[in-house]
Amino acid sequence: MKLLLSLSVGLLACSHAQVVPHTTATPTHFRWSEVQAHELDYNRTIRKSHDLSQAAKDQLEKAVVLQLRRDDDLVDDLTEKQVQDLAGETRIELVDLNGDDKPEIIAQANGLGPCGGTGNCIFWIFERTGDGLKLLLSTNDRSQITFEKILIRPWSTNGYRDIVLGSHSNASSRNLVWFQFSNGEYRIHACYYSTWMGDDGQVLNAPAIWPEKCSRSLGPLR
Repeated sequence: MKLLLSLSVGLLACSHAQVVPHTTATPTHFRWSEVQAHELDYNRTIRKSHDLSQAAKDQLEKAVVLQLRRDDDLVDDLTEKQVQDLAGETRIELVDLNGDDKPEIIAQANGLGPCGGTGNCIFWIFERTGDGLKLLLSTNDRSQITFEKILIRPWSTNGYRDIVLGSHSNASSRNLVWFQFSNGEYRIHACYYSTWMGDDGQVLNAPAIWPEKCSRSLGPLR
């Protein structure tokens, strides 16, 4: 068995405008909580949001359309209206990631194209500024990597909460990517592999997790 890393319960708030308690110290070992990690709510989309004004919804929808249009393979066969509708169905959560009492927008794509058949989808993080929306993370940037679940950590790096995204690899395993904020955006800090299956095929009581080399296709490291 590869070297196992210690696990701890992660803290993730799930309200409309989430407040994630802050701790100052980043732990020595990687931490992941399968229970507290989650997909974004399919009933909370840009167009259904009660937390954004219509102008803010329109602005966010245009930003997502722009991101979808950056990769022609995602929406090449769709009309402009279909792309707009796809963007409008993007799931969102408002979470204050930098402690300024102004929540950032975490967005998870919805529908085939930006999502695969296994439930893995593109994630984006937008920060609202006086000049418009600033993109802090696009998991589709320079790659085709998509993810199923997100876990927001209670500690910060350079003023912004650390984030772990988990992909659905198969029924018992997932790839985990730890993002930290650096130089104005979220960058990959480390990568891990998680499985519920032991060496002899037995189901483990807790997932075994070990570090793995990050793929260059994931984008810039810190």
